[in-house]
Amino acid sequence: MNSDKMFDIHRRMDMKDERLWMWFTRIPRIGIAKQRYLLEIFKTPERIWNSSEEELRSCSRLSQRDITSIIQSKNPNKIQKWLEELKNKNIQFYSMDHPCYPTLLKKIYDPPYVIYAKGKKSLIEETTISIVGARRCSEYGRQMAFYMGKELGSRGITVVSGMARGVDSASHKGTLAGKGRTVAVLGSGVDICYPAENKKLYEEIIEQGVVLSEFPPGTMPKPAFFPMRNRIISGLSQGILIVEAAHRSGSLITADQALEQGRDVYAIPGNITSSLSQGTNHLIQQGAKLVMKVEDILEDIDTQLFDFTESKKEVFEKDQGSPLEKEEKIVYDCLSLDPISIDQLCQKTGHSPGMLQHILLVLELKGRVKKVSSQWFVRNEN
Repeated sequence: MNSDKMFDIHRRMDMKDERLWMWFTRIPRIGIAKQRYLLEIFKTPERIWNSSEEELRSCSRLSQRDITSIIQSKNPNKIQKWLEELKNKNIQFYSMDHPCYPTLLKKIYDPPYVIYAKGKKSLIEETTISIVGARRCSEYGRQMAFYMGKELGSRGITVVSGMARGVDSASHKGTLAGKGRTVAVLGSGVDICYPAENKKLYEEIIEQGVVLSEFPPGTMPKPAFFPMRNRIISGLSQGILIVEAAHRSGSLITADQALEQGRDVYAIPGNITSSLSQGTNHLIQQGAKLVMKVEDILEDIDTQLFDFTESKKEVFEKDQGSPLEKEEKIVYDCLSLDPISIDQLCQKTGHSPGMLQHILLVLELKGRVKKVSSQWFVRNEN
């Protein structure tokens, strides 16, 4: 949706309410706790805007500095500048009162009062699954995130993640590769790409999905913003898939938030000797559903929404690479997402190192194998 259409929609609504929500959530030094307190008393941003200094003084939790900040922030010209900035940057704005605000997100305990969006905003009402995991993930974790994103995306499910390094980025890339729709929830303004190396991914998500944030444009990322971001990731989704997570990690906090929000929690099992698998394996012990294939998630969702049309099948199957010759298949069948060395392949296949090098090179060219190092290889599910 372009910015002109966005503003046409707002004009047809009561624009004053939307403008005042924007003002209310951008009052300097008034954080979420005091925002909640003010709404408990005054009920709407409009009543807060119209409140007198005397009325604000009757609020016991507000300091004189808070009251001064509220009064001085009542500047229509500044609000108009914010609206112009949104239009220039093609950013949409939705308060909780707006019909385009995601229904699922509105139902959580502490939904953001407003969200900013850049991209195809209609995607946020699609059926969604979140994928999250370790930033410093293993190759196994990266490929599983890509694979699950691609499988879900190709079946019409919108995949939500946080565009962080590692599992998040891989899940977005997989969804895009599966011609699917994806949502990135940021711990910064939607006009800020973080991490910077994800610039290309950020642009692709805007083209094929949407970038969301509760923070105003221009907000730089801070450590405190990411836990806040995580409740939105789980809140937007019917369920959340944890790919890799250490015993104490942000992904497990997101899983806890998902449980509190009444969402399904899924986990991919991992090597019991890996620290990155401790969190996911523990979740499975605690009752999270073990996921070995995408159908383990799909069976919990209304499958009528995700029928594989013939066109989608064709797109997906074309991407699987050329058929394998007999000797190539023997070697390929010995591979998994866990790295294996040429010496181990020699023992499994009986082939010489020279012959294996040749077969592995062919498999690499066909996109079936990925070289982890000079002597170690994994299947390439990308």
